[in-house]
Amino acid sequence: MSAIRLSCAAALVAITACSGGGGGGGGGGVSPGDGGAVAASGKLDVSYGTSGKVTFAPAITQNVVVDGEGNAFVGVETADQSQAYVVKLDASGNVATAYGDAGRVVVSPNGVWAGAMTIDAAGNLYAATHDPGVGVVQFDALGHRVPSVGGLSASALPAAMVRLSDGTFYVAVVGSGFTGQTFSVLFKYDRNGRPDTSQAGASIGGATALVVDEARGAVYAAYRATLNRFDIATRTVGGLGTGFISVCGAAPVGMDVDSAGNVYFATTCGDGGVLRATIWKFDPLGHLVGTFGSNGFRTGIFGPDSAATMAPRVEFVRVGPDGSVYVGGASDQDGCYKLTIAKMDSQGRDVTSFGVGGRLVLDAPGSTATKIELDGHGRLYALGYSNGTCTITSITPRSFLLVRASA
Repeated sequence: MSAIRLSCAAALVAITACSGGGGGGGGGGVSPGDGGAVAASGKLDVSYGTSGKVTFAPAITQNVVVDGEGNAFVGVETADQSQAYVVKLDASGNVATAYGDAGRVVVSPNGVWAGAMTIDAAGNLYAATHDPGVGVVQFDALGHRVPSVGGLSASALPAAMVRLSDGTFYVAVVGSGFTGQTFSVLFKYDRNGRPDTSQAGASIGGATALVVDEARGAVYAAYRATLNRFDIATRTVGGLGTGFISVCGAAPVGMDVDSAGNVYFATTCGDGGVLRATIWKFDPLGHLVGTFGSNGFRTGIFGPDSAATMAPRVEFVRVGPDGSVYVGGASDQDGCYKLTIAKMDSQGRDVTSFGVGGRLVLDAPGSTATKIELDGHGRLYALGYSNGTCTITSITPRSFLLVRASA
């Protein structure tokens, strides 16, 4: 397939792997013979797009959500911020032209959108924008706009969104009325995108990342060095000792929860001048899980930690149904940042059968992964970008990336 040109910048890169191990064996990693883990290849799927990639013209990708069949919905803002929309790509990496208007739906005609979105089992897509009069937007499985009332003010910046099994969902917003944007309000919506007027917004301690543990009735919100727990039943914030956990002096960039309610928290921490790409694991009460990594946290995910400007950086974490942990970010490859995905088991040990020694490195200069999703066929997707240089910058990146792997 030739390169597709739309008013967005994204590239789709696909890799293959087999599922690996939640329980893997001893030593520092898990290999095909350890603990029953299955081998993972971590190689580009050259049948996807053009030699593993689908490339879009310049703009800014905000987010991606993936349905059970592997259709990817990529949220985009045009480079001049004149429009914000979502492009649907099918499981082969082609634009799904039957969806919406030739494969895309407009979220905001004015380009004001923070990229918070989710999708339900029926294929309905929800996206939140602070465009005046728009709020939360809903599209059906065919990409048709569903009339709804969003209920977000023009000053509210939607930062994250999570959906519950009953179709209701929560949106965390930050607005100009909140001091230094360090506090957010969590709003509840019904399955049709209408605000739940029976519940006022609940104040939470910020939300650069949001994840739901529905089995235990909790929504976790992370901001800077804190992790807050919102109890869905009582609508109270707390449950983590003093109500939050301070983990280090850097903003969390990713978070997920496993089937046991343990929360994984990704960030790059500064420690005595050394930058450490770190994954933390907390139990539902907010205690570090000592069996994970070193007393509850794992560093050295993409190689040795460093005080240099090319120190490894972690951007996102996602937990698979078998307990495997996938981490996306960037690592220094001979003086050049390159998108890197690492795979470890539930105890923080490298799954060494994945890629090379547990890591897949994309040969794209100045690239990093910023978001990870999983589909219903055991495949992993990582959103990122490449700017064509060896450093990482968000200024005029040349292309955006969506990396796919079997989990």
